[in-house]
Amino acid sequence: MILKRLLKIFIRKINFSWSLVSILLITLSINVNPTFITNNISNNLFALNFIRFFSASIFTILIIIYFKFFKKKIFVLYSKNFLKNNIEILLLFSIFIIFFLFSLLNFNLNLQILYFINYFNSFVFIYLISNSKKNMILQNLIYFISITFFIYLLLILYEIVNDPLILTNLYKAKILQFDTRILNEATPRSTGAAKGILIFTLLIFFNFIIKNNQILKLIIMFLLGFIIFSLFSRTTLIFYIFLNIFYFLLIKKNYNLKIIFIIFSLFFPAIFFNIFSTQYSNSSIKNYIYKNENYNFKNENYNFKNENYNFKNEKKYEVTKEINNSSSGRILIWYKILKNKGNIYIGDGILADHSQFNESASNGLIYTYLCGGFFAFILLVIFKIIVIKKIFISISKKIKHNYLPSMIILFLFFRFLFENGYVVYLYELFLLLLSLIYLNKNLRRKFNSIRRPIIYNKQK
Repeated sequence: MILKRLLKIFIRKINFSWSLVSILLITLSINVNPTFITNNISNNLFALNFIRFFSASIFTILIIIYFKFFKKKIFVLYSKNFLKNNIEILLLFSIFIIFFLFSLLNFNLNLQILYFINYFNSFVFIYLISNSKKNMILQNLIYFISITFFIYLLLILYEIVNDPLILTNLYKAKILQFDTRILNEATPRSTGAAKGILIFTLLIFFNFIIKNNQILKLIIMFLLGFIIFSLFSRTTLIFYIFLNIFYFLLIKKNYNLKIIFIIFSLFFPAIFFNIFSTQYSNSSIKNYIYKNENYNFKNENYNFKNENYNFKNEKKYEVTKEINNSSSGRILIWYKILKNKGNIYIGDGILADHSQFNESASNGLIYTYLCGGFFAFILLVIFKIIVIKKIFISISKKIKHNYLPSMIILFLFFRFLFENGYVVYLYELFLLLLSLIYLNKNLRRKFNSIRRPIIYNKQK
């Protein structure tokens, strides 16, 4: 009883946003590999990574205690509303549950299974944030995008300061390579940095930031567009072009202003990048080869260096050099995984692509099928159909507030075809969940759905 009273007094006295704390804690835990527990690192570094990885879990426990003792009735009511209005999030959560169960079934009990802790934290935080007012959800979405953007930007600026000429070839930046470590943890790859930059540009495209100063907006869009071209992530570049087309066709604005905006966001960056990269680069970007890739494209037979698997003699699967180059070797990886998958109904657990094939599946659909089996794959397809239908309704009904979450989700879905995406990476998962609850909130508001109670972030 004494502990309960003290906890109640503490909660009444503090005055902070639960949702903002959850955003910061999730951001803190991004890119922390749980294998740090067994790594030979200093005590200070171990303590720092321990705090980063487990701080969100401590906050989750406090939230559960809070509802257990003080908000039982509201929790029941809120749960019913959440289950009714966020079916796609429940489907996605079910997929992670299946991954977890198959990890246990296959005795895949290494430290990688601890990733499920922060996956679970993400769903708990979204469960809470979804009950906020629409503006608060949007604010959290903007905060999360902005915080991660500035992390990517700092990494890029650090590299430019050390090597100014790298500005035209940022995809080669040392700090963005897969073997680079900060605090004994991997830094984002160039494709990840490009993703973060593009998502931040969405805030500018749809007028959520820099609303009044048009000159500043054009300058920033030119710089960010140049960085996107220099990072040379093909999926990001393709979607960036699509984004400019979407802006031109569907955003209601003066025709001349839209033309000027697209010139600064797309055409000028492309032209200047082409000029500078031609002048300062030692080789054509189209023929670049990563130093540390696990496979070598120079060999026309496409034999992987460290494997006995030779595709030259495979009669069932032949692929030209041009197709394989265009996919960065992904087609061969997909073929190998699908060919060697055992029971289609039984998944192999978390990160099965690495544990069985020693490389990334580079496709979220194939990864889900490999790790969760046929039923997880079907749930994922249903999830995507539901979400795409909501996006189509939002765009066809011209719900302007849903343009931002719709573009974020479409971008993540597009990347999902070439990366493991939100079924692996915490950043993409949390961003997707935030976008979904904002999308759902606007749809319910549009069609006069039942208003849900506010249980935190409430003004006294």
